[in-house]
Amino acid sequence: DGKPILQAQRAKPGQGKTSPVRSKLIQALAAELGYSTVDVPERSLDARKLESDLLAEKRRKREEGTLPPTAKQVALAEDLAIRCNIVVPDPARKSSRECSAFIKDCLDVAPPSERQLKYARYLSGGVPLPESAFRSARACGDWITEMESKARR
Repeated sequence: DGKPILQAQRAKPGQGKTSPVRSKLIQALAAELGYSTVDVPERSLDARKLESDLLAEKRRKREEGTLPPTAKQVALAEDLAIRCNIVVPDPARKSSRECSAFIKDCLDVAPPSERQLKYARYLSGGVPLPESAFRSARACGDWITEMESKARR
């Protein structure tokens, strides 16, 4: 009659191999913590332990304020510093918390980026932008958010 259905034998917990997805996750976590390389264990049980340890370290560093800033945070901080004609302070280059505070402060005084202004002009539909949109990156961002919320209604 019909052929028997073949079933793949499942590995017992901890005996399987580390999946490519878990391997990439571990590598991304390690990079966030400032490690240049990490050896991902072949066994899934060992990889899960390493992932758990990295997550615990990330939580601890975040609470202590010693988690390094992401590449995107540093790029934004540098862009804002250029627009404010200042230098990114060393603590902001070493701590995600310090970098966030620096970015927050700069948004209030940095002029809006050309990209922000271009998008704001697009949202305005040809109507001149209010003076407040030119005051700072934050003011322009707030105006954009307001216009986007009106467009959704």
